Amino acid sequence: MARIKLYRPEIRRAVRAVIGPTVIGLFERLVGRKSWADTQHFGRRLGALGFRYHARYRRRTLGNLAYAFGDELSDEEARHIARECLEHHAMLFLEALRMPSMSEEEILGLVQIRGLEHLEAALEGGRGAVTFSGHFGNWEIGAVRLIYGKLPLIPLSKPPRSPRLARSIKGIRDRLGFPVIPISEGVKGIMRALKHNQLVPIMSDRFAWGKGLTVPFFGKPTHVWHTPAMMGQRAGCPIIPVHAIRQADGSYVIEVEPPVEQLHTGDRDFDVWVNTARCMAVLARSIRRAPAQFAWNYELWRPGYEFDPPYPFDRLQGLL
Repeated sequence: MARIKLYRPEIRRAVRAVIGPTVIGLFERLVGRKSWADTQHFGRRLGALGFRYHARYRRRTLGNLAYAFGDELSDEEARHIARECLEHHAMLFLEALRMPSMSEEEILGLVQIRGLEHLEAALEGGRGAVTFSGHFGNWEIGAVRLIYGKLPLIPLSKPPRSPRLARSIKGIRDRLGFPVIPISEGVKGIMRALKHNQLVPIMSDRFAWGKGLTVPFFGKPTHVWHTPAMMGQRAGCPIIPVHAIRQADGSYVIEVEPPVEQLHTGDRDFDVWVNTARCMAVLARSIRRAPAQFAWNYELWRPGYEFDPPYPFDRLQGLL
């Protein structure tokens, strides 16, 4: 009898669909009794354990770090970042489960905001804004903190394929008062929010499988969603980088950067491509400041994929 390959995507999805809600419920009850510091300590221990035994994650993360940074990192430095990266994401998981049992005042005290004036200026402009980020820092606590700060924020969200798992995650977000735009509403939902002068967080650093644009990321071609740049063109709204970065003491700082300077030449296709490249360049610069807080296990650079940029990369010279 042929052995079942448990690492196949369809097998992993089926396993997550079955045990995911149970695991979420178990850990939610467990961390609900812990302090924030103890929750993070528990997550760090889980992450260290996962790094030791999860060979597939380890190989992919180390491979992506080597590809992105090249000779900038020694093997020892890359391994240290990779281990901290898994610890970071284990903490993210537990922090997201801990937040529903925290008071609004606790979360407001835990997360500071730098650069709030950029969001306030966008709202004064009346066209809303796309708050651009990636799977970097803690996007969940960042969104909750901005919502609790009375900012009109409504993220675009893609639920898991499993209905049971989607209901579990929705239940957590509902308890946090966390509204979302379902991915099924797509551009229409985003445009509606922007017309109502809302802030729409979009994390576009996922491989788009031919539905996005090929741009450089850490100097290497990848194919990512161009939604922020497209909305900036269509809605005439600013694109504002926003990242919630964990600090050494376990608190967070939301770093709101000045809006991405958007190119407007009249050639919309070219402008969207350049502006997408600018967004990814901003994200790469931010990641370099805290590399362990990025999801290096994502397959942004796909071996064997034939990248086909709409324009030669040398046309970006002097534009990033």
